[in-house]
Amino acid sequence: MIHSIGEPKSPTQVQSSKSWYSPQIWWVYIPLGVFAAIILAFNIFQPITVLPRVGLSPGYAFQNQNEQQITSENFRGQLTLYSFSYTNCEENCPQSLDNIASVHEVLQQNVPANVDLALVTISLDPERDTTEKLNTVMSKYAINNETDTVPWHLLVGEPLKTKYAVGGGFGLYYNAKDDIADDYQITFQPRYILVDGWGIIRSKYGVSVPTTELLLRDINLISEEIENSEGAAKLAYEAAHLFLCYP
Repeated sequence: MIHSIGEPKSPTQVQSSKSWYSPQIWWVYIPLGVFAAIILAFNIFQPITVLPRVGLSPGYAFQNQNEQQITSENFRGQLTLYSFSYTNCEENCPQSLDNIASVHEVLQQNVPANVDLALVTISLDPERDTTEKLNTVMSKYAINNETDTVPWHLLVGEPLKTKYAVGGGFGLYYNAKDDIADDYQITFQPRYILVDGWGIIRSKYGVSVPTTELLLRDINLISEEIENSEGAAKLAYEAAHLFLCYP
């Protein structure tokens, strides 16, 4: 219908022209504007820093140096720093137990008492590393998991299950010579993997001994995220993951 200049508008046209000024419309636009501002702030200022969620850590059931069965479920609800080596890993070895022991000492001395953290080393030589041998080797480091603030478990499992967990789950590939002479070596790259209490891999370190500053930074970042994992703060941390606010 075409109206002349002086002809009054229909009720439908009047309602349409006023709809932009109705309070109901503003209740829609205001939250959208706030959400857009939050997106812009996270992209520019990154007010919260988080570690990426790399992927799920593998499940396993191995034995430690005290002949106790240890599974991946033992470490749910706490941070776990995984490492990989074997008892004969000595000269020219990429990541010896001495290297890992130095990391353990750093953690013992620097990690806050309120942070629940465990150090787990998985043997890459299950054919020769018996629990008795693990216990003998670990005794020189005076490890007492009942009193240590950061317990250290040296684990060994069946060869095939070790391959599944280490190679398939953690992505660390290793190779041993066909013979099992006393001097044979295993080829692998040094690796530490930090896993959170939900069993999610959060960081990887491809060195024999990570720097203290880097380890403590990452442990503190995850601890802060755990402390703020409820209520409105959780939404802010999820936004930080969404917008890749990584260090």
